[in-house]
Amino acid sequence: MSRRHRSAPPLPAVFPPLDDDCIWEILLRLPPQPSFLLRASLVCKRWRCLVTNPKFLSRFSAHHRRPPLLGFFSAHKAIFFVPALDPPDWIPAPRFSLRPGHGDRFQFLDCRHGRALILSHTQPPQIVVWDPFTGEQIRVAAPPAFSASETLAIVNGAVLCAAGDHGHLHGDCRSRSFRVVLGAFDIDTTHAFACVYSSEGGVWGDVASLPILESDWIKMLHDMRNFHFQPERQSIAVVKSPPDVNGPKECAFTIVPGEDGCLGLILMSYSCATLWNRRVYTDGDAIWVPGRTIQLDKLLSLGLVDKEETLLSVGFAEQNNVMLVRTCNHVFMVYLRSMKFKKLCHSGKRYFYHPFESFYSPDKSGGWRVAVLCFAAGY
Repeated sequence: MSRRHRSAPPLPAVFPPLDDDCIWEILLRLPPQPSFLLRASLVCKRWRCLVTNPKFLSRFSAHHRRPPLLGFFSAHKAIFFVPALDPPDWIPAPRFSLRPGHGDRFQFLDCRHGRALILSHTQPPQIVVWDPFTGEQIRVAAPPAFSASETLAIVNGAVLCAAGDHGHLHGDCRSRSFRVVLGAFDIDTTHAFACVYSSEGGVWGDVASLPILESDWIKMLHDMRNFHFQPERQSIAVVKSPPDVNGPKECAFTIVPGEDGCLGLILMSYSCATLWNRRVYTDGDAIWVPGRTIQLDKLLSLGLVDKEETLLSVGFAEQNNVMLVRTCNHVFMVYLRSMKFKKLCHSGKRYFYHPFESFYSPDKSGGWRVAVLCFAAGY
């Protein structure tokens, strides 16, 4: 009787290891929240090298287009970071802390495109452009016309990525050149002034000025919101407010991007927020067109808002379309796309919040090591 030989089971198919390009394409599709790239970087040294590659980070930003809203900066005697994400993407406040130097008295002006702009009331005044990720500070003396005059007061400013290449997306611009725009008034409030600094040339441009009418001043409320400044032309102009803004008590509004790239604003009246868009016609004429109206007392319907309470708009995240609303006790994030809301923090004594929208890119600096430690500790 012949023996039957059992055939050996077939060997499992052996796939060749994935090359870097394949892994790269997989990692590009991870969600943009901070914890995902951090987790990927902990898999092995090879993956860490991939996710810290500047070219990968650039493509990662371009793939997702809109950076996550990490949190908000606010100031009351000191600068605070208020996290906006939930664990495991929640970033502890000490991760983004700015310690003042000798003689510094900080005034937070702006935060966008991965950088923050701060005015230090030294003698003479200095402008501080701060990278919250690396802690790098670039200090620039205020424009001579501003610092040498005892009759001018710097009241507002903005820091902007100067990248003009086609298709550039603002979300991880910290390695790019930047521009700073400063606005000031004279003490008699008869003129407004603006000036631009370019990091490429390292110099301030010419100072643009504009006379202020009493009616314009009533609508501006000391904060330059009604001014339109064009850095390329070095010109400044007054933008008239919508007709519903008739006096100081009704001027609770926030400038926001409008539809189709136009100028917009959110006008607050008690618990009601109205979105306006400024339409400019080919002949140069412009009108304000009202958009949708949001009844915030109905949206925040969990017993969190007193019906008689006046709500305040205290910040706006442009790239994520999120409005910050302040009540007597809390600050809420209102997502205008989904009309959902989330409690951010207690109101305290901070009156304006500057959004920090940026991709949380792991790098090979000390900031990267801090980020890994925060993630490993469960923050």
